Amino acid sequence: MMSLQVVGRRIASLVSIVVVMLAVPALAQNPDQPITNRLPVAYAPSAPVELLATADQVGQVTRSVFPPPKTSPFTKRSRPLALTALYAVTAGLQAADAHSTFAAIDSGNAVEANPLLRKFAANRPAMMTVKAATTGAMIYAMEKTWKRSPVRAIIAMVAINSVYAAVVMHNYRLAGRRSAW
Repeated sequence: MMSLQVVGRRIASLVSIVVVMLAVPALAQNPDQPITNRLPVAYAPSAPVELLATADQVGQVTRSVFPPPKTSPFTKRSRPLALTALYAVTAGLQAADAHSTFAAIDSGNAVEANPLLRKFAANRPAMMTVKAATTGAMIYAMEKTWKRSPVRAIIAMVAINSVYAAVVMHNYRLAGRRSAW
């Protein structure tokens, strides 16, 4: 069985990896340059490769075969993929927060510090319901926000998830201590 500190560290590592993955920019090729062979050197052919088309020519053919969808005032913008991933991280962190809170309270080293949640801490189903409602409310608020400003929604979700990751780590740290009782 893993200790609570190990679980807390793994959750923090997972959140850190997701945040770093979302921060890495995607690489794209300049459309004016020809498409190059991107095979590793060990697999590169020994003879020069003659290119049949530039990236711009390929893009023109692609647009003629697969035209972009017609836009209208009623066309919906698509949700940023990073935001969807952050929603999943938020749900996981809410579950981890509930678990770590119960573990810390059960160890005798902690009490629920949030006065609004203190009365739910003794009732696990009620606490899980509150956590699910909190997750739903955050996702609903960010769904409203990203339509006006996708970048603000992503930054807000990263900030919220960072705070919850710190709370979860703190709770697991408290749960791992030996009780003074």
